[in-house]
Amino acid sequence: MKKKCLLVLMLCLIINISFAETHQQIIPADAQIKASDMKGRSAFNIASNHTISYGRNREVLFQQTLEPVDGDWNFLTSDANSTGPYYVADNFYDIEGTIAEISFFGLDLSNPWVPCDEDPMTFDIVFYEDNEGNIGNEVVTFEVTIAREATGAVYAGYPCWSWTGDLPQSVEMIEGWVSIVGTSLGDPDGWFLWGNSYEGNSSGLQDTGTGWEPVAFDFALTLLGPLANEDAPAAPADFVVTADAGGALDAVLTWTNPDLTYTGAPLTDLDEIRIYRDDALIHTVMNPTIGAADSWTDTVPESNEYFYTLIAYNDEGESPSNHSDAVWIGEDVPNVVENLLLVDNNGNGYLTWTNPTTGLHGGPFHNVITGYHIIRNDGATFEVTDIVSDFTDSSVIDPGDYSYSVQAYNITGDGGIAISNTEWLTAGFSGILIIDLSSHSTGAELQTAIENSYEGIVALSTSIDEFPITDNIDATFMLLGVYPHDYTLEEDEVGPFIDYINGGGNFYIEGADNWGFGPQTSLNDLLNISCSGDGAYIGDLADVFGSDFLEGMSWSYSGENCYIDHLVPTGPSTIIFSNTSPAYDCGIANDTGTYKTVGVSFEITGLGGNNSLEDAVVGILDFFEVIGQNEIVNNTISSKTRLGANYPNPFNPTTTISFNISRKDAKDAETCPPWRIIIYNIKGQKIKTLLNDKMDAGFHKVIWDGTDDNNEPVSSGVYFYQIKAGKFTATKKMMLMK
Repeated sequence: MKKKCLLVLMLCLIINISFAETHQQIIPADAQIKASDMKGRSAFNIASNHTISYGRNREVLFQQTLEPVDGDWNFLTSDANSTGPYYVADNFYDIEGTIAEISFFGLDLSNPWVPCDEDPMTFDIVFYEDNEGNIGNEVVTFEVTIAREATGAVYAGYPCWSWTGDLPQSVEMIEGWVSIVGTSLGDPDGWFLWGNSYEGNSSGLQDTGTGWEPVAFDFALTLLGPLANEDAPAAPADFVVTADAGGALDAVLTWTNPDLTYTGAPLTDLDEIRIYRDDALIHTVMNPTIGAADSWTDTVPESNEYFYTLIAYNDEGESPSNHSDAVWIGEDVPNVVENLLLVDNNGNGYLTWTNPTTGLHGGPFHNVITGYHIIRNDGATFEVTDIVSDFTDSSVIDPGDYSYSVQAYNITGDGGIAISNTEWLTAGFSGILIIDLSSHSTGAELQTAIENSYEGIVALSTSIDEFPITDNIDATFMLLGVYPHDYTLEEDEVGPFIDYINGGGNFYIEGADNWGFGPQTSLNDLLNISCSGDGAYIGDLADVFGSDFLEGMSWSYSGENCYIDHLVPTGPSTIIFSNTSPAYDCGIANDTGTYKTVGVSFEITGLGGNNSLEDAVVGILDFFEVIGQNEIVNNTISSKTRLGANYPNPFNPTTTISFNISRKDAKDAETCPPWRIIIYNIKGQKIKTLLNDKMDAGFHKVIWDGTDDNNEPVSSGVYFYQIKAGKFTATKKMMLMK
């Protein structure tokens, strides 16, 4: 009751306090993104040796290269499909010659600002007259599909690209404005963000639907020409590639032959239409009819994705090229699996999905799925050679965040790749587990202290049921906290821990109210600890002295300090921590011969001063007989022989195996066969003997380099290492992951 009254009083004191904050929301619909909007992403990298090869002797007529403005980059969305839409234009001037081609720089992103793999992208290229420094009348609009090229430059973690494309027909302008607007639809639908430049007159325009508004920087673009002589043909028009709907390796190409010259005059001479597949010349149409619809059927060597290009020729030269979209010809590979979901099934990774019914590239999909490539995010691979809709990975050894990619395939080839959600998996966890349930979190600090003395894995959780509690766990540390940040254990939560303790587990628990004031669970019955007092409201704990295996150590206390329970050992338990003034005990160790526990009524991470937190941790780990880097505590050697966890695990290609030998076992070994550490594969076959000798008492290490007895490297997989000496045998599991 006293604590409830204090809590109400504290709430009354703060009830009239309020805070106001002003937040600026930055969403993709805001046209401009700056470096300040991208905090938390990787650093800028604007160094680039990228040089565009324009080919066929293009002449650079106007150029503004990609550069940061005022030490930063600014990108404006220039996309017809994004919320807005957004149109961005830049002015050009002093053009001497015919504009035949355009090149520009920018980003290809999608909502909410993630890299988009739309390649090629489709753009509307619009030329405008200049009207006294503003946009005037529209001159011409071209729809152009252009493949991108990586520049090597990076903005806030996003790759920057260049796009360079021929204009279907030349443009004769001395000065004016050009707008580049992304118009692609479908999935993916990348948003084009136009990069900026130092060069120019610091004048650009943006229209978000309410009229053109100035922006105070220029954009990075290049205008080129001439591509052809003025009497060379314009580009073929209406170019479409249609793959055979039944899955045959045929595609029909249709187009309209040009009837104008490159500069727009009537065309009187047309000699050839050259057809390129993936940049290789595959067919030439001789003496085509000017302005006529034309076609040709191509047979490809195998099912795949192809690009086609048409170029017209006459005696004066070549036309601009007309490129097709990518087209899949032949039987298609499977689309990505849908509804891919990963869940933790008793520590195993369990995947479910819906199989695709269409081809990845929109082509005919008649060949059924014959299997799946499944890759875990740590590199483990699995092959399934049947059509299924779920998969269980039971090979997870270490707890952690996992995700999987699933790629269906058929006799045509590999399909699309789907990525699952990320899930914490804990099957087969072997190590030390910290469960921090207090709202005043100290688990991370304790985790670091344990890792300094323990060579295995130390996992930290803030949930009582995140990890399966199995006898593979070397020790469990449960942190319940100190009032008012304490956590109250309920009876329905403690069953797995009772089973763990009764099975010979090592269990540490701390909490100021767990022993007297708080409700008791059947877990407490195993700890052999009673409570003689609730402790003072605040400041009761000051100087802590160690006893038993912590004899001779002392600490000052700086942790949470409120209602620290006064503990009393019962049964076989013994005092290990005591407060000096007022005098009471606050830490009890319990060794029943079957299991070991430690219970304290304060935050162990608050210990410091004469001795360190690590000193207390090493003492407890040694009491638990959990091997660490510091096996000798207070000049004594651990009393039992034991096999430690290998580290690292998983490993590639070497790992260290630690073990401890008691004095008794070391003496017995003088009349026993030599100590042996042997490596076995998952089939139980012996592959390597690491140690075959008598050892002195104490802490030892051996290193396995991932080879067999013939010094040949072994493959990735699960292996077992076993120590044998006389009657003592212990085995643990590890994973080699290449």
